[in-house]
Amino acid sequence: MAVLDDFKVLFMQNCPHCQALILFENQGHNCSGIADTTASAQEEARSYVRLMRRVKKIYTIPTFDAPREKRLPK
Repeated sequence: MAVLDDFKVLFMQNCPHCQALILFENQGHNCSGIADTTASAQEEARSYVRLMRRVKKIYTIPTFDAPREKRLPK
């Protein structure tokens, strides 16, 4: 989750292939060394850069369905 300079909240995700922060599935980015150089992908990348420049803070959101750690008895 990212907080922008105007305090808007932006939910992001990791690319399942390269773990880059992206906004939506199949967003064009340089993944696995293969760059998408189509005009639409380049404009999407420029738009993403403009948006990311506005990010003031990135927070991780806990995974609530992850297994809990077992506590040792005292």
